[in-house]
Amino acid sequence: MATISSPEKGGARLSLGASLVVLAAAVALLLTGWRYFAPLSGITGTSGALLAMFGAFMLILAGLAFFVLEPGRWRTLFLVLSWLGAILTLIAELFLHGWGSSVALAVCLCAIAIETFAAPSRRSAS
Repeated sequence: MATISSPEKGGARLSLGASLVVLAAAVALLLTGWRYFAPLSGITGTSGALLAMFGAFMLILAGLAFFVLEPGRWRTLFLVLSWLGAILTLIAELFLHGWGSSVALAVCLCAIAIETFAAPSRRSAS
């Protein structure tokens, strides 16, 4: 398992999945932002690129939330929304021909899978 929990309740956790979500979404945001503002990139000033940047920004916030959320309903909600956001942002990047951002979002999806399936459970085995 790729998680280190702090001993006190409510402490921040170090998680490989959450770290990768933040890093991959930040790379996707930077690449899309560069293409949005660079002249003659093909998507300069388009609303589609702006929406893809918004999606990547929301994935960064979700990744940061994974550091502090304990297993439960809120964490499950953020996981489901992260899956939806990453898949839809990846589709948007594919339509924009943002291949580098698409690779970063594919890594983000793998990180969300790590966060989903390697997260500690609240339930005991007994």
